Amino acid sequence: MVKYFYFLLLVISLSFCSENRLDNVCDINSDSFYANIFILQVFGDANIACPPGKLNFENTDIKTNLNFAKLSESGMSLSDGSSVDFDVSFKKPPKSDVFIEITISNNTSVIANTTKIVLSPSNWYLPQVLTLTAVNDSLLNGKRQIQVSLIPSSEDTSLNLTPKVLTIEIEDNDKRIFASNNTYTGGIFGGVQGADSICQAECPAGLICKAMIVDGINRIASVNANIGDGQVDWVLLPFAHYYRKDGTTLVSNTNQTKLLQFNFTNLIDPVLASAWMGSSASWVHGPNDCDLWRNNTNTITGNIVRLAYGDNLFFGGNFNCNNSVNLVCVEQ
Repeated sequence: MVKYFYFLLLVISLSFCSENRLDNVCDINSDSFYANIFILQVFGDANIACPPGKLNFENTDIKTNLNFAKLSESGMSLSDGSSVDFDVSFKKPPKSDVFIEITISNNTSVIANTTKIVLSPSNWYLPQVLTLTAVNDSLLNGKRQIQVSLIPSSEDTSLNLTPKVLTIEIEDNDKRIFASNNTYTGGIFGGVQGADSICQAECPAGLICKAMIVDGINRIASVNANIGDGQVDWVLLPFAHYYRKDGTTLVSNTNQTKLLQFNFTNLIDPVLASAWMGSSASWVHGPNDCDLWRNNTNTITGNIVRLAYGDNLFFGGNFNCNNSVNLVCVEQ
């Protein structure tokens, strides 16, 4: 039923398609063009009916080795995410140069290494590399799809110069970090996985959250101080921005170490005092973790972080395991 509902919407939108409309599915520069490409791809079609005929995005003389790719905002820096290479060539020899213009539906999310590819009668079969790179922004904008159009032009009228559209899916790396609403004794978790379950229960709807807690075995943030080496099931991403639960208040960012960088822009929580962590300093597992977060007695202790600090004083506290303390939860 849902499929036919969207099909009906598509038919209605196509009925208004006109060369004179400023926003229509037949105009490569319009929002409707890209929106309908997405709908068509979801339902396995590649045709848009436009005067004087149809735009068929599979029936084109442009040849690529990929039509779809997934990229992540996590990459090599706080500005660039991951990249993918597309080989672009032609299916048959042109009689004159073919100029392929590269347009991107949202160039704040994806950038290309070039805006134009030229294929000549002598090199039409040699793949030209189009590199697309995700932009590592600082916005909580979620997973999204971007369309990249390859729009050919040539004096050779025998060619099929229908545009080819590539789809790029961008994985967001900007996440939430927050203190749990409730407090817990240090051994109530039943280990790291139990702490994760608590954070998941307090996670915003539709998201996955884990606890920023270490035990030196099942979860490790860093073996050596502030290096991020030897990580096991760690909860932070590289080159990411972390926000409070409101999604707008920046706490800090990570670098290649996947560790929060001091000094924080804002405290994780401006009200609460502390949270269980298991690190005595510099993200390294400390000597105290409430017996792998399984023991509530007052004869052993667990390392905490001080939520009232956003510098190196963040680490260093130590509480008896029968005390009730918050957790720090991180969106995955």
